[in-house]
Amino acid sequence: MVSALEKAGCAVLPFAPDGALDEVVRYAPDAVICDPVTGGKFSSQLLQDITSALPDARLVVVSSRLMAQEVQEAVLARARAVKSDSTAVLVAAVGLVLLGGSAFSPLIAGDMVSGLAQAQAAPPPRGRGLSGRERQIFELLAQGKADAEIASALRISQRTVQGHITNAKNKLGSQSRIEAIVKFLSLLAQPFVSLSP
Repeated sequence: MVSALEKAGCAVLPFAPDGALDEVVRYAPDAVICDPVTGGKFSSQLLQDITSALPDARLVVVSSRLMAQEVQEAVLARARAVKSDSTAVLVAAVGLVLLGGSAFSPLIAGDMVSGLAQAQAAPPPRGRGLSGRERQIFELLAQGKADAEIASALRISQRTVQGHITNAKNKLGSQSRIEAIVKFLSLLAQPFVSLSP
């Protein structure tokens, strides 16, 4: 895989999840290719760490097999390509992502559709309803925006953004940001659910 990327003109830096992220940050890469499965377990925290440390880098997730929920978490962590196909497909996906696009293998796309169908079938999350500002913030989070980008777009501080996220997580009964985004998106998919009080 490394040689194929280098042949395509990519400079490839080694990366190990055990503290090497600081080293990668120094290079400010345009894209990060990551396998979020470490020790046999999916790590959404690793993806969140990468996107927090490198907000301008595009994230490409590579794995032999991810479950639908894991694919959703990767996309919510701003992955713009998720692949489990050949090396040639990976090189093409990286090129597309660097041009601003997204690329998902057919198998992964099928898992994403299944995951969305399951989210729609799930009972609506509990909550008093989100404020207009909380909805704005979660719409931007669902688009893969970082806290700093949201703060700039809405002309508020990052701390205010984080406060709204915490309030919305509580209203949605969520333990994590990703869980709250998934619940928010499932509410949007339900035509008769009110998001405001």
